[in-house]
Amino acid sequence: LGRPGPARADVQYELGPLKLVTEDDPSLQPPKLNMGDMIDPSKDEPVVTDRAYMKILVDGEPAGVLNFDLYGKVAPKTVENFLALCEGTGTGSASYKGSSVFRVIDGQNVGLGDIAGKGDKCVKSGTCVSAFGGPFLAETYSISHSVSGLVSMARGLTTEGETTVDSRIFITPAADAKWADGRYVAFGRLNQKDDSMQLLERLQKLEVQGAKNIPKKTVIIGESGIIR
Repeated sequence: LGRPGPARADVQYELGPLKLVTEDDPSLQPPKLNMGDMIDPSKDEPVVTDRAYMKILVDGEPAGVLNFDLYGKVAPKTVENFLALCEGTGTGSASYKGSSVFRVIDGQNVGLGDIAGKGDKCVKSGTCVSAFGGPFLAETYSISHSVSGLVSMARGLTTEGETTVDSRIFITPAADAKWADGRYVAFGRLNQKDDSMQLLERLQKLEVQGAKNIPKKTVIIGESGIIR
């Protein structure tokens, strides 16, 4: 993949002030979509164009590896961002290595890839990081959250109401997470033929603290990269 190329003139990548968006924020409603146009990966999985991995450490000890199958034909810019951050070739050498698992909600999702080190607070402070520098506009909601292990981008919201993405991702363990449809950009899935799903199950059982469901143990991405 290499370093991301120059920003296209027709797409806004780096944005101005953002405001924090939470699931109970009444100001954000899912866009009106033609659900018949969505891709249901439980029936017709998108073509896997790229693969990447993350080695997870829990309190400094190896916990296992998450291997990702990515859908670059459906979400090319999102996959480009993810691969560059996995390889550490983003703007300013931004990398997933050393970033945290910042949220664990048992049965709903595991959030990771917090390069800014602030969880969702990076949205409000304007410090979220992507391979292109700052947040960039969400490119598609085409993939339905209808299978377990789906990988999606966490989000921010511009003051104009446009959804943005950065480095933060989340993985849904449930086979039916339709609450995320039309809200979050899905762009890949954990590999279903290795131990990635088992590691996800262990991560979602971690003890958490506070309203933000932050793991009590220190959980980080010890290493990440592209599978060639």
